[in-house]
Amino acid sequence: MSEAEAGVKNLSPVVALGEIVLGGDVEAGGGNRKGVGEGDGGAGKRRLGNGDGDGGIRLGDMRVEGRSCVEGENSNADTDANQEPQDTDTATDTDTRQYISGWKMHMLTIGLWISLFLSTLETTIVSTSLVSITNALDGFQVRDWIVTAYLITYTGFLVIYAKFSDVFGKKTLLILALGIFTLFSILCGAATGIVELIIFRAFQGIGASGIYSMIMAIAPTMVPEKEFGKYIAVVSTVFVLASVLGPILGGAINSHTTWRWVFLLNAPGGSISLILIALFLPSSQPTTTTTLLAHLQAKFTKSAFARIDVLGTVFLLAFSVLLVFALETAGSRYAWSSPVIVITLVFSVVAGAAFVGWEWWVERVAGRQEPVFPLGLLGDRVLACMMA
Repeated sequence: MSEAEAGVKNLSPVVALGEIVLGGDVEAGGGNRKGVGEGDGGAGKRRLGNGDGDGGIRLGDMRVEGRSCVEGENSNADTDANQEPQDTDTATDTDTRQYISGWKMHMLTIGLWISLFLSTLETTIVSTSLVSITNALDGFQVRDWIVTAYLITYTGFLVIYAKFSDVFGKKTLLILALGIFTLFSILCGAATGIVELIIFRAFQGIGASGIYSMIMAIAPTMVPEKEFGKYIAVVSTVFVLASVLGPILGGAINSHTTWRWVFLLNAPGGSISLILIALFLPSSQPTTTTTLLAHLQAKFTKSAFARIDVLGTVFLLAFSVLLVFALETAGSRYAWSSPVIVITLVFSVVAGAAFVGWEWWVERVAGRQEPVFPLGLLGDRVLACMMA
């Protein structure tokens, strides 16, 4: 057995540096201890630096950089010490927002509830009145459009309202949507022709879309997080009551009065909720202006309009309107294989693809425009599953 082999075989002491454990003798810088088998065929030396804790370890031609155990412990202690203040800051981070309470909160809740109830009721109450409406206006063949026109604009403007509220404010958009809904409800009740009624119903759907979108965005900000479930449960009773009372109210109105009250009943309820929301809902974008005109001028500025993604809005509307039209009329008014449905679906797909491509470009290219629907939101798996 050679001296080198004997030197390697007889390595006995153990030296620990950080996470590295090596066997063998150690030669400290400036010391006189030499490794076993350091002759002509020696296995090399293990060399520790000049005692400063950051030396290298040399074994043959291999060099391993390490840190001393003491310094590692000091580093861990420093890390723990640095983390402790962060935990303290997190613990002291509390919700400092101011929430309305008392009778003001109750009045605002009533206003929001009434407006959401009326807009949801329109999707069910009209269905039971279609026969009376079409008989009076002589439009039985296009009766489905009375419902379809409302649903097309209702679904098409949901995302648009949500984005525009970031620019102009949630309260402003809610009041605007409620005013549109109430105005065109009155016009629907005063319509004298079936085509006129269908057009007014489309604009009524635009208002109802804004009511739903804005209330779903405003409600979570009205109460502290611990009361969020309770408040949303109260607001959600709207959908249950609207589904149950819609057909009942529609049948009662047609049996005891004219069909026009199906739409006219939104006038008093919409006016009351409009006043309550205008008085008690805090502005989402507070300003120092005192007059209404100055407040509106501060909101609707050139810089605000420059943030709007006009082309993305057009693509989104085209995609949603064409898709809803095809799904609503296929199998009833038109066959699935009819050219109308096929062409509509093709253009819907093209508009959808153009919308995705355009939003991707707007989101990544520097500019003042803000995407209507940032595609980065889909990176959150929870949010993506909720939208699916």
